[in-house]
Amino acid sequence: MQDKVVVIGGWDDPEARSLRLQNFVGKDGPFIPIFSDEAAFKRQVKGSGFEQDGIVIDRRFLFSILRGDEVLILDPGDPDPLRLTKADLSGSGPLGGGAKTT
Repeated sequence: MQDKVVVIGGWDDPEARSLRLQNFVGKDGPFIPIFSDEAAFKRQVKGSGFEQDGIVIDRRFLFSILRGDEVLILDPGDPDPLRLTKADLSGSGPLGGGAKTT
């Protein structure tokens, strides 16, 4: 995984670095979608109403604001998205150790 990811959300207070992340409910429960880059974000959210809500953030910043029990889906619109946890974001491998979704 790259150092930067794209999330759907908004800055509640940019000076305080308070970020609101959009979550969704899928067949396996709630998840936060994250995207590998801006091209993947644009391709996957096209027509969803979230086209203007993409924010590029540092993966370490995302790690720092998660509680730890959230499920993240990397590139949820891809044919083979990855299911990740907070621990996966700290991994040094290219995918951070994520498991494929079912």
